[in-house]
Amino acid sequence: MIKADKSTPVEIRVEGLKKEFFHEGRTLEVLKGIDLVLEPAAMVSIRGRSGAGKSTFMHLLATLDKPTSGRILFGNQDIFALTPSQLARFRNEHIGLMFQFHHLLSEFTAIENVMMPALIHRESHAQAKARAQELLERVGLANRGSHKPGELSGGEQQRVALARALMMKPSILLADEPTGNLDQKTGSGIHQLFNELNQTLGLTVVIVTHDEILARRMPTRLIMADGRLLTDAQYAELYTSEDKNVKIEHGNSALIEQATAYKCDEQGASDETALPHSSQEIATVAQKSASDEKSASSETARSNSSQELHAVENSPNLPQSTDSRQKETPNA
Repeated sequence: MIKADKSTPVEIRVEGLKKEFFHEGRTLEVLKGIDLVLEPAAMVSIRGRSGAGKSTFMHLLATLDKPTSGRILFGNQDIFALTPSQLARFRNEHIGLMFQFHHLLSEFTAIENVMMPALIHRESHAQAKARAQELLERVGLANRGSHKPGELSGGEQQRVALARALMMKPSILLADEPTGNLDQKTGSGIHQLFNELNQTLGLTVVIVTHDEILARRMPTRLIMADGRLLTDAQYAELYTSEDKNVKIEHGNSALIEQATAYKCDEQGASDETALPHSSQEIATVAQKSASDEKSASSETARSNSSQELHAVENSPNLPQSTDSRQKETPNA
């Protein structure tokens, strides 16, 4: 088992972070001034549409790229003030990385892959191997150390990647779509590991994901929208405004108005507490509203059809049936 040798807790601050890309004479502003404070041992999920800037933000947080402006501080250290060699060492010692694809080296065994960061750091082979074995035990792969990546399942490969990310006792674990290639059960197991590591090691965990179930399990939930990081409450307030041109994840402002009106009527209130406060709730309310409308419409149609049929059957101008005319013929 992993010893309780926690990394030194550190507050991470993101201040005025911007990132622009230049292409064919045009400027594309991807991140538009992000401010964020990550307390020690925080657990944060970031979700949002593809292309919103989630991965760009994670690359900056991981020091894999530099911002156009703004800074990131680990404690009091402005990490982008470091030289390239200092930054590489800092990344190796303080930041653990996981991606949607495991990026394990196929020619090495599981335990050798986990050892790699320590060997790059020039630690002794014996020390690195002992810690790698502890980490594999921690992620439930104590008996799989001698297996190469091709001999492991997708979930096992991600567990090895997680153990490798923890090898240098990082201050923060950054995971970009870590369960994107896994089934729900296996992905849930990876999430449980994140929780255990956060609690036992005091590890700060930041996850980018499209998995709503995984995201909602995190204590702090953020949404990347239009180059900015927003809380659920900020997102709901901003994207349920009266601006008819604002588009949101589940529809346009007309849908919001319909959902809001429905919920107010349902609760018999019109104050702010009656309004939907998240995009998921908005969608649920709107669907219920649409369903009720459809049911009411069907009931009205059935009622109208019944009334019309009754009126026709009792009409004095209704033609008599063939049988009636045949019965009247002998009396003519």
